Amino acid sequence: MKNNKTKILFTYLVAFSKTGGLEKVNRTILKCLSSENDISAVDVWSLYDKNTDINYFPESKFKGFGQSKLKFVIKLILNNRKWNKIIVGHINLAFVIRIIKLLNPKIKIVLIVHGIEVWDTLSDSKLWLLQNADKVISVSNFTKKIIIAKHKLTDSSVVVLNNCLDPYFPKEFIEAKPTLLLDRYKLKNNDNIILTITRINENEGKKGYDLVIKALYNIMEKNPDINFRYLLCGKYTTGEFNRLTTLIEEYHLTERVEFTGFIADEELIDHYRLSDIYIMPSKKEGFGMVYIEAAACGLQVVAGNADGSKEALLKGEIGHLVNPDSVDEIYDKLLFLLQNPIPKSRKVSKLVYEQYNFETYRQNLNEIIKAV
Repeated sequence: MKNNKTKILFTYLVAFSKTGGLEKVNRTILKCLSSENDISAVDVWSLYDKNTDINYFPESKFKGFGQSKLKFVIKLILNNRKWNKIIVGHINLAFVIRIIKLLNPKIKIVLIVHGIEVWDTLSDSKLWLLQNADKVISVSNFTKKIIIAKHKLTDSSVVVLNNCLDPYFPKEFIEAKPTLLLDRYKLKNNDNIILTITRINENEGKKGYDLVIKALYNIMEKNPDINFRYLLCGKYTTGEFNRLTTLIEEYHLTERVEFTGFIADEELIDHYRLSDIYIMPSKKEGFGMVYIEAAACGLQVVAGNADGSKEALLKGEIGHLVNPDSVDEIYDKLLFLLQNPIPKSRKVSKLVYEQYNFETYRQNLNEIIKAV
């Protein structure tokens, strides 16, 4: 990007108006691009965001369309010759990118793929983008292997770049549980606190919280003296909340499980610090940002062994892997961790910060873009 003849557009769906793993990845990419010496060579256009956060990317080079899809598409097409490289943050932008490539055949395309959105059968435009991008960046080897096998990509066309911790994720290692949250949730300092943070809706059964609830019921029935509380955090739909509430009542866990609702980013790390165990035995994670965040705070992290979660946890080096379809395995692992409480680990935290360092990610991303 030091070459002034190179003009780059990063276009993506959302980074600031919603929260989640995909949004965090986009914010990190924005910070990487804004850290280059020649920011004048970079434009950023978002379909859903209206504004940027200047901590990640300056306002002067940012254009947000606030869900105005028609305006977004028209403006992109009209400006297609302004850039000679486009970084595409999500395959759902495939239709307009295909038009731009038709109008400007010399433009280079870098596509970032995250996971489930590219695992199954794709529309013609999405398949075209995946197969015709000059470089595909996959957040995990797990996703890379799937798209090579499923969509007939070559090994050399796909490069793996694991996600990293947010550049502003606090580096202080704090063992003490925050008093504010202990009071809010009426918890004791010696309570064993189990945490899941995810979107809670009808499409998220793959996250495994149903099986966690069943495993906790079995623990309570067989080991009534074990003290635990389960915080299920995240925005929920009414239908899923009602379904889970019925399940929790059926398993007599009403006093043990709490829905916290949406957790703002500024309180996220305090919820990690409040907890002892993070668990999400998912089956369809492309990577899993929450795992490395929880591990960075020193928690015991439990994830599924059948998707990108395994890669995020370095094959179990910084966490525990279970069969995400097995209540028995989830039960055994939770029971062991509850019966043998492990203090928050400085060693694991240090390893996470070394492995998922922002500066290393920034250097690798910029090298990939420059090479295209």
